[in-house]
Amino acid sequence: MMYPYMTLNDNTEITHSEMKQDGRVKVYIETPDEKVCFRHAVCWLPEYKWEDIYAYSNADIERFQEIIESSAHLIMEFSKWKSRGKCDENMDYKKRQMLFVP
Repeated sequence: MMYPYMTLNDNTEITHSEMKQDGRVKVYIETPDEKVCFRHAVCWLPEYKWEDIYAYSNADIERFQEIIESSAHLIMEFSKWKSRGKCDENMDYKKRQMLFVP
């Protein structure tokens, strides 16, 4: 199962799986596109292994890499809670807020 993590300004959705038995987490990125329907890519954490990249440029993947690297610790933590089958209100994605720190 995939869980919502973040929506970017261009309607790109970033979702993640629960933590797998081997400690890996699948991060799936998809962007609506008029020409190809959806652009998409998969990044596996913690090794940042990219696969199944469709219709994204190298610059797009570099940008997504930066986003994922900056919050991988959160994705990994959220995925642990999902794999345990429990989630408290602090881990509920609907209540997560992005904070700006100057």
